[in-house]
Amino acid sequence: MKRLSRALWPMGASLAILGAAGLCPAEELVSQDAAAGIGLRPYWSLQLPVDAGLVDRMIPVDDNLYAITSENYAMAIHADTGVLRWMSQVSKPGNRVLGPTHTKEMALFTSQMGVQLFHRQTGKPYVEMRSVRGVLIETDHDIATINLGRVHGLELGTRLTVHERERGDRAGRKLADLEIVVVREREARGRLTRLSPTDHPESGAIILGRFGVPLRVVELPFAPSSPAIGDDTFIYYGGSNKRLYKLRMLDGIRQWEVATDGPISTMPRLEGDAVFIAAQDGRVSKIRAKDRHIEWSFQTEGAIFGEPSVTPSGIYVSSSDRSLYALDPKDGHKRWRRPFGSIDLSAPFVAAESLFVHAPGEGFFALDAADGAIRWKLTEAARLLTVDDGTVYVLHETTPGGSKAINSYDVLSGRRTGELPLVFGAEHVCATPAPLTLIVGDTLGHVQCLRSTRYPHLKPEQLAAVLLTDAQAGIVDEAAMKGAAGSQPSMKQPGMAAPDDPFKSTSRVRPVGGHGLTDVPDGAPPAASAPAKAAKNAKEADSSEAGEGEEDASDEEAADSEESDKAEKPAPSDSKNDVENDDSDAGKSEDVDTSDTSDDSSGSDDDKNTSG
Repeated sequence: MKRLSRALWPMGASLAILGAAGLCPAEELVSQDAAAGIGLRPYWSLQLPVDAGLVDRMIPVDDNLYAITSENYAMAIHADTGVLRWMSQVSKPGNRVLGPTHTKEMALFTSQMGVQLFHRQTGKPYVEMRSVRGVLIETDHDIATINLGRVHGLELGTRLTVHERERGDRAGRKLADLEIVVVREREARGRLTRLSPTDHPESGAIILGRFGVPLRVVELPFAPSSPAIGDDTFIYYGGSNKRLYKLRMLDGIRQWEVATDGPISTMPRLEGDAVFIAAQDGRVSKIRAKDRHIEWSFQTEGAIFGEPSVTPSGIYVSSSDRSLYALDPKDGHKRWRRPFGSIDLSAPFVAAESLFVHAPGEGFFALDAADGAIRWKLTEAARLLTVDDGTVYVLHETTPGGSKAINSYDVLSGRRTGELPLVFGAEHVCATPAPLTLIVGDTLGHVQCLRSTRYPHLKPEQLAAVLLTDAQAGIVDEAAMKGAAGSQPSMKQPGMAAPDDPFKSTSRVRPVGGHGLTDVPDGAPPAASAPAKAAKNAKEADSSEAGEGEEDASDEEAADSEESDKAEKPAPSDSKNDVENDDSDAGKSEDVDTSDTSDDSSGSDDDKNTSG
């Protein structure tokens, strides 16, 4: 239950605005009447811990909203519900943190310390599944010493298996399980459990195991100039030495590097088997990820500082040569070029067949993505937030360094359809589409989410679903790190309530006291016994002495019946069958992921936890 209780603690902070109940633990930055001005309403609100420093920025990435503080703490918030998933320091105070970015499972934070890896849901370190093979050095009763240690990924509590050595150093049948209790650099000691009734492990026996090793930081060969991206196997990042690197995530081993004529300050884009980069030398390139082959390259006339927008229909990039370019993603040839009067164009954003860009001193432009023609423009300074259902949401700064407002415009005509003034101090505003989610926050950790009135109110069931999903992910990671000779850890661990019932008792101790209690084997339903029936009949007859006599007689009859059954049952042919029967009773096999393991190397996490 401890695992689940740690995951459930954010619920009090995340029960923000539940429908019409109006629960609001955080300061209200936007009122319901004000949000209605652009067709929105308050959805949830949250107060972040203030002891982690002032909030410097808020960044939405997929289903997470990240709040980065002045002390370089990152707080991951589930954007749909406001659940505070986890909080961790991603770099030392004072270091510049780039990102975060997401892989399928991980969140990547890049700094001069390297790339910090966190599970997107739990915030725990990245777990590498590792298979090991070693040798038993010596045994002392039930304690065994092996030639594997900390450098091989072993930790206290790691579970391994001991196997008989066969001809050709092959691993034979399993002799015992081994749970590590002492870990040194290249040696460890563990306690033997589930020993074979006939063969005790001896020196030279083979040790096998498969478990998870936490990986927290990928060290970089050179200081980064761009955020790192990845695919759960490799990471790609731009170095300040004018190179693009591909590193293996598990150990940081360099796969290849590509030299450029300028630093890469924009985030690379990974699309299938291609990496797109835009460097300060003004060049946009498409590189094959597997072998660093440059498929094409396009040269602009100025440095590129804004991230390119990569879509299946085209690549759009702003250059300091005062131009916006549209390129063909297949061969990189120029489709069109739109000149502006400013050298500091914003990064382009593509949505609804339109292209949005801000040119300081000129205004906010909506262009036709097909040919670059101007559809409409706003003369005042603006920053695009998102586009949803034919509506463009833009952040305006009404007074320099002062109050702000969110305005909504029709995506085709540019006609303003609503306005939402923000209170002073609402420094952080970001948004995500599908479904439309606007986030407003301040430096003191007040965060508020706005959603369209078309969507229903936030319900407690949504919070519970997120919390339980995150708890299950944490249980899987923890089970994998402890390890065993198996491929996937069981979601239901011994001594732990199932994840779908967080309030179920986790005790495995048999009841003490009371009447009518019987010993029931694990996993078997209690059955009425002859003594119990006799006791019940005796109680109904209100004759305790007669009942005791009936119980004694029934006990003797049951014992005689068991002895006769044993006499009729044929004895096993050899001791090996006994071991195999024990393993089959475990209910689930775990095959060690090594090439020289025989079929007898099976076991169960349940057996390992209940045998002692």
